Amino acid sequence: MQLADELHISSKRAMLIFYNSTVGQQLHDSRYGYQLMSDTYIVNDIKTELTNS
Repeated sequence: MQLADELHISSKRAMLIFYNSTVGQQLHDSRYGYQLMSDTYIVNDIKTELTNS
C-alpha cells in the first residue's frame, strides 16, 4: 500500500510492480537481508529500481 500511495497508483498495479521487481524477488532470499528492512526501505529500493530501469 505504501508503494501505491507514493506512486499514486492502484494497489493492484503496485503489487504487480512489486512482484515483478528484483527487490520483490530478493525479499524471499535471506541472503539479501530485506526481511530485516522496514517497509520504507523496501519501497525506496523499488522506486530506485524503477528509476534506473
